[in-house]
Amino acid sequence: ERGRSALMSELPPSILSPSTLLLRLADELLRCETMLRHIEHGLLQVHDGSKPSNSARVWQKNIQAIDLLEQKLGDLSQCLTAMSREPSLQAAPDLSEARLFAHLKLDDLRCRLRGQADFSSDGDRVEVF
Repeated sequence: ERGRSALMSELPPSILSPSTLLLRLADELLRCETMLRHIEHGLLQVHDGSKPSNSARVWQKNIQAIDLLEQKLGDLSQCLTAMSREPSLQAAPDLSEARLFAHLKLDDLRCRLRGQADFSSDGDRVEVF
């Protein structure tokens, strides 16, 4: 039996609408968010000692999930970068920032997406609370 990745690489290339690709990317990002919640839950169990008997296994599972998440986010970034370079999208009409960013919770992210702050700024700094 061949693996899923081998089967996926044999599929003929197809044309995607930008909205379809963006929805699929959003679904993947939602999956990443769900993975992070599972990681957080597992690490909190190890930290508070509620599951001491299998803490090493939970820790290892979470480290592997973090590695997978890192790879997924890197791939999603590459896909979005390639999408941004598509000539047909570069000629597309401008989008409304108000509608696009209305649901964002993080002000620093909103500012960076609007181009109001440099991506190298410390907006990704984590504060302990």
